[in-house]
Formats: sequence, structure tokens, C-alpha cells
Amino acid sequence: MNEESLHRWEAIRAKVTHEDSWIQERVNWLLVSNAFLFAAYAALLTLDQSYSESVLTLPACILMLVPLLGIFLAVFVYIGLEGAKESIIAAEGEATNLLGKDYEKKLKLPSIASTGKALCLGRMASRGISLSIFAA
Repeated sequence: MNEESLHRWEAIRAKVTHEDSWIQERVNWLLVSNAFLFAAYAALLTLDQSYSESVLTLPACILMLVPLLGIFLAVFVYIGLEGAKESIIAAEGEATNLLGKDYEKKLKLPSIASTGKALCLGRMASRGISLSIFAA
């Protein structure tokens, strides 16, 4: 294996690692933001609701907007996850183009990204969190 091939592999692997870390960050942001939204929603539910039904007060408006904000956050995170997935797929294609088909075996390098069951389970977990919050 020559040094140029190793340098190319390391550069492409850095791209994949970067996207993997962004996937984790996006899911963390979603979980933390939804924790705050649930807390705000619970606090608004416990307020004294002794106002006329025909008048929309600020707490009543916020009570309707909090779930919508949670849905928007889940949708945007899901879009970000799909973008990261596409970026990783593009990096895998770039590795194949630059290093040749079956470069892992020829150059004795590990795969650029997760494969098989690990890839499937990882994608299910990150997407599942976003979709379950969206559905809730």
C-alpha cells in the first residue's frame, strides 16, 4: 500500500467520521430540546385556567404552539439525518472512485463506514428517535 492511497483513505474516513458525529449531535439536540418542550408543556398545563373559553390567552396559545415546535424539530432533525446519510454514501463512492473497487481487500484497509447489521441498526436507532417524537 502506498502512502498516497493511505492519505486518501484517511481524508475520506475523516469525512465519514465528521458526518457520524453530526448524526449523534442532531439526535442529542432533538432529545434535549424535546425534554425542555415537555417540561414547558407540563408547566403550562398546571397553570390556573380560569379564563373565558372565548378568549385565547398567551398560555393557551403557547400550549398549542409547543407541540407544533416539537414536530418541526423532529422533521428538521430527520432531514438532517437523511442529508448525513447521503453524504456518507457519497464518501463511500468517492473512496471507490479514488482507491478502486474492493480497496479494503487490495489495500488491507478497514471499510470507510459501517456496513451490514451495524449500519442498519444505527440508522434505525437515529431515525426511530426522530420519527417516534414526530409521531407522538
